[in-house]
Amino acid sequence: MIKQELPYTFRFRPNNQHTLNELEKSYVYFQSPRLLNDPFDCYPNLLKFTENTTELKLLFQVIEQVMNISDKTKFRKEILNNEFSNFRNFVSNYFNEFINRFGIACFSLSPSNLLMWSHYSNFHKGVCLMYDTSKDKNAFHRIRPMDYKEEFEQKEFNPLSKGNEFEHVLYSKSDVWRNEYELRVIKEEQGEFSVNRDCLRTIIFGMQTCDKYKEKILRLTKDKYPELYYYTCQPLPDKFGLRFTQIE
Repeated sequence: MIKQELPYTFRFRPNNQHTLNELEKSYVYFQSPRLLNDPFDCYPNLLKFTENTTELKLLFQVIEQVMNISDKTKFRKEILNNEFSNFRNFVSNYFNEFINRFGIACFSLSPSNLLMWSHYSNFHKGVCLMYDTSKDKNAFHRIRPMDYKEEFEQKEFNPLSKGNEFEHVLYSKSDVWRNEYELRVIKEEQGEFSVNRDCLRTIIFGMQTCDKYKEKILRLTKDKYPELYYYTCQPLPDKFGLRFTQIE
């Protein structure tokens, strides 16, 4: 059964061994922001560092964990003397490193987007996985939609008084990506994150998914997931779109 509303969400995957591994072990891979296909995704310039000295001291405490010893020593001395100009100019490089420590997994509200099938499922040769996010609140903790912006919006970052502004970097994208209907989950580290097998409810095979790859997925999943449905998709005869047919 395919439901296009929360708590259900979709993840497009290519026809490769990584996808098979995810299905066999039941995990989602959270990747580095550096590997995202939009160079403005998690863009540090979306935040402008405050000039408030109290706030800057707290900011130093946040990012010093990714600094080398010599830089830590240098800026500690300057900050003790209430000198912040060099720190503000220097901090953006380390802030970028801090952002790139997070792990990101991307989902969508729709399995019907033709571009998503082409971009993320290897030209319709892969699959689209439907998850019920309510079955694992830990894995899908704070899943939320992206905030698509028509104009570049830079916000002032005050880590002490407005620390939640940091999310502006993690969840903002240009409006040109709006048709992806992206939902995003962010973890504090990267790599494999186990997902309750009850979450995976449907596997949709692409229009170009070969029989051999379908068979591999069926063998991997049929006895490992408690309630799983399989669908194929075909082109609509009279418009640019897809229809889904359940495999009995």
